[in-house]
Amino acid sequence: METRFPLENGHLLCTQMGERVRLYMEVRTTATGLCRGLLLGENGDLDLGPMLPEGGCLRLERSFLVETLKKKGCWPITGARLVRPVKPAAGTPPKGWSRDLGLGALFPHDPALAQAAELAPRPLYRPRPQGFQLAWPWDPEAPFPLPPVFCFARVQALGDRPYLVFQFQTGGIPRIEE
Repeated sequence: METRFPLENGHLLCTQMGERVRLYMEVRTTATGLCRGLLLGENGDLDLGPMLPEGGCLRLERSFLVETLKKKGCWPITGARLVRPVKPAAGTPPKGWSRDLGLGALFPHDPALAQAAELAPRPLYRPRPQGFQLAWPWDPEAPFPLPPVFCFARVQALGDRPYLVFQFQTGGIPRIEE
């Protein structure tokens, strides 16, 4: 049995084969960043995971036991939707980090990096022995901070949010985390 659920700019195709259900979701969108599929049921919903860009669309394909969908409250299936990334909210900086700094002055020997730092949203700052760290909330929809040194970024949880953390030596020289 096959059922098609319309979505804004796409569809969810559900094919039941015995005790398994194959789900195929396709959405044409201009959304940037990591988008996820959400399966909707009469008594709950189920995160289907990330959708992959392919052929001008975002797509995903999953297979579940009907019993699993029942346990999640998603049987019978009532539809699906695309979930776009949520931008992290600003809050109190994690312990040891602050927001009070003049970014351009941190990079006296690299004008391109100083300019990129001034154009990026305000980061968190933490002094370290022989240098400092900068951290920006990781937002897959936002422009990447500090493009000249993108390869030095590390995604790290600070508090309950992921951040892009950069390490620098005194004078603003990028360095790789030990």
